[in-house]
Amino acid sequence: MKYNISAFTGTNLQIAQEPEIGVEAVVKVAYSPFGTVALVEQDAADSGATASVSNAYSIPVAGVDLAIMCDNAMLSDVALVITLNVVDEDDAATTAVATFTRPTWSGNTSYNQPQGMALDLVPATAADKKIKSVTSVASISGGVEGNTFRIVALPDTNDWYEVGCPVDKNTTLPIPEPTPINCRFNGARYVKPGQSPPGNLTVSAHHVSYADGLGRLLGHKVSAMLEIRKRDRVVTDRIVIGGWQPQPQSDRGGGNDTVESNAEGLFEQFATFSPTT
Repeated sequence: MKYNISAFTGTNLQIAQEPEIGVEAVVKVAYSPFGTVALVEQDAADSGATASVSNAYSIPVAGVDLAIMCDNAMLSDVALVITLNVVDEDDAATTAVATFTRPTWSGNTSYNQPQGMALDLVPATAADKKIKSVTSVASISGGVEGNTFRIVALPDTNDWYEVGCPVDKNTTLPIPEPTPINCRFNGARYVKPGQSPPGNLTVSAHHVSYADGLGRLLGHKVSAMLEIRKRDRVVTDRIVIGGWQPQPQSDRGGGNDTVESNAEGLFEQFATFSPTT
């Protein structure tokens, strides 16, 4: 599945710039994993290399759609272009590209990106080609030393199913928390990024049965996605969460109370897709 969101134009741009309301979030779940294939680490501006990770995701022989995400808060003075040497689904050696640039519709005109921002890796042979392997970094334009990116495989289009009638959809993202270091009378002479809180996702929805809806997830580790559809017509964000282990509980109340399932659980990884043009 390709997760990139097209640039906003015309009426869609006006809709996209409206504040979000809760009902605009669609919740989807998939049993397939959110897998890390490798890292890309920048050792200087315009330079970087791939690095392996322990327990890396093994790409199926037919290939998959891959994305690349900011593993930390990305810094750059220009649009950052990452080009990777890859092998596509037809065993052709080619390249795949992702360009992190500033969204023209945003009031923030910097090229810096938040941790978790992600883009599809698009093969040069054809945009719809799947990727069998990543061999090396072909080139990087922009960025600074210390930027780290994560190459990931996410659930395919047919893997997702929609959770009916969602109510609450709340996330705690695993972003490093500010940690103070004191110096004499100053309790926070230095503030550094420390360990992140555990990622947590809570979703509630009207209960149907343990054979359907959130109840069906009891005991499973799954992927989840919050897709923001403003006015139910313009997709502005896709927040993909991996390694979610929910614990659905049903609160039945009494009388004419609507029975809801509340699925809360920790998760391991996340990636966010938003238009960057």
